[in-house]
Amino acid sequence: MRQARRRLKDWEASKEFRDLIWQFGLIQTDLRTGDILHGLVNKAVRGRVDAAKLALELTGRYTPKGEQQPTQVAVVFTGISRSSSVAELVQADVEEDG
Repeated sequence: MRQARRRLKDWEASKEFRDLIWQFGLIQTDLRTGDILHGLVNKAVRGRVDAAKLALELTGRYTPKGEQQPTQVAVVFTGISRSSSVAELVQADVEEDG
């Protein structure tokens, strides 16, 4: 019995062993994700506000106050040289349409 306990303590002290246990736990959790989401939805439907908020947040339909990030909009103009004037650009556009 002492030898078995000693071996277990040695394994627990090993980083490789702990990493394997962690990977195993991640796989088991991943395999049960559907069940977890199903339970979350059931609680939300029964009136649990925190479950409803989490379910809606996961689907992107709810953002908690204070966590909203400003949306970045990038306007990119291509095919316009910096030396072109506005009049030249308008004239070129008219000639293409015309």
